Amino acid sequence: MGGTERGARRIRLVAAGVLTLVPAAAIVVTWFLWRDGLPETLPTQWSGDSVVSTQPTWVFVALTGVTAFVSAIFGFVSSLTPVENFESRRTLLVTGLVGSLCLITWTISANLGANQAPAMLSWGVLVGGAIILAFLPAVLAPKPVPVPEISADPPLDPVERP
Repeated sequence: MGGTERGARRIRLVAAGVLTLVPAAAIVVTWFLWRDGLPETLPTQWSGDSVVSTQPTWVFVALTGVTAFVSAIFGFVSSLTPVENFESRRTLLVTGLVGSLCLITWTISANLGANQAPAMLSWGVLVGGAIILAFLPAVLAPKPVPVPEISADPPLDPVERP
């Protein structure tokens, strides 16, 4: 593999790792933008049309934000740490899914619990973007390069050559 190809693979891996950080950042940004319109508690469980259980808003944003951030760190570090015969695409897929699920959970609960619609994009746009963002790091990451197999046969002795 040439230096240019190796550099392009490296850039794609780092970009994929950075994308895993986006859901955690989006949770923090939306909380800062929406915090004045959010109630003290957010709904966490529904039964039909009624809310069955709630959770303090700060706990909810902390749980979703920290989970998305820890997941993002795993994805980011796996994209920066090249290991032979290790496919980071699977790790990036899992960390992208976890972070995006946290963002979707936060967005839906915050919007349903808000007294008024937040002044940001509709939650449908955010959820749609989060679904795309879940798979984007794994799609962006390059496919693993097959490692050439080394023959286990010992080299021939010069006397044994035909």
